[in-house]
Amino acid sequence: MFIAKKQGSNELVKADVAVKTAVYVCPGCGGEVQVKQGMLL
Repeated sequence: MFIAKKQGSNELVKADVAVKTAVYVCPGCGGEVQVKQGMLL
């Protein structure tokens, strides 16, 4: 998945700029998404 939604928000985030410590969900089904790319902050 290349785009996910921040949990509790409607903000869409691309994987390459996602923060690994944040929680993201699938914009389609709402299931939790594990970040495998992005910034480690």
